[in-house]
This record gives sequence, C-alpha cells and structure tokens, in this order.
Amino acid sequence: MKIKTFLDLCSGIGGGRLDIEKAGLKSIGYSDTSKLAVCTYTL
Repeated sequence: MKIKTFLDLCSGIGGGRLDIEKAGLKSIGYSDTSKLAVCTYTL
C-alpha cells in the first residue's frame, strides 16, 4: 500500500495540515515566508 503524501505550501501555522492528516495523508514538508508562522508551525 502506498502512503499518500503532500507538501504544505503557504502553510501558515499549520491548521490546514491537521485536517489533511486526519484524512490519512502525511506531510513531507512545509513552506511559509513568515518566520513567526514557521516557528508556530513547528511547535
């Protein structure tokens, strides 16, 4: 079985990622231009 993955672009603080992961996909990375958003995302 293949694991479905996604790249979280314009990730913000990661709220969208949570729902996508609940649907069974796995995040392989993220990107955002805001240093504060990246700091929050990685908590």
